[in-house]
Amino acid sequence: MRTFTSKILTLFLFIFLSSPLFAVTISPTVIDINSNQKIVTLTFVNDTGREINIQSSTLLWKQVNGKDIYSPSNDLIVVPAIVTIPGGKSQNFRITKRVLDAADTELSYRLYLEDITPDFVDPKKADPGVFLNLIKICQCIITQENLTQKIH
Repeated sequence: MRTFTSKILTLFLFIFLSSPLFAVTISPTVIDINSNQKIVTLTFVNDTGREINIQSSTLLWKQVNGKDIYSPSNDLIVVPAIVTIPGGKSQNFRITKRVLDAADTELSYRLYLEDITPDFVDPKKADPGVFLNLIKICQCIITQENLTQKIH
C-alpha cells in the first residue's frame, strides 16, 4: 500500500512540476556584489503562458545567536522594481548597492521577487481553477574589500 501511494504521489508531483503553467526560471539564485562586479544581472524567464506582475523588495539578513533576523532595507537598487513580464518572455533585473563604500564588511540580503498579478478568472469557465502566486527569494551577498591603500 505504501509503495502504491508513493508512486501516485510521485506521479502527481511530476505532473505538477512539469506543467507549463508553473514554468518560471530565475538565475542566478545567489548574487554576489563585490569590488570587481558592482552590478549583477538576474534573469527571470516566464514560460507560464500568462503575464506575471513582479515586484521586488529587499531585507537585510543577519544571524544573532543562531536566529535569522530580517530588517527592511533600501541598501540595494533593483531595476526595474515593478514589471509585467509577458508569457513566453524574459526580464533582466539589474541589482547594485546604493552606496558602494569601502568598508571591510560582508552584508547579506534577501531579494524578494513577488508575483503581484491580480487573480485571473476566466469568465468562460464556472470553475476558475487554482493559481499560485510566486514569491522567490534570492540570496544577495555584498562583499567589499578595502579599496584604500595603506601608506607605510
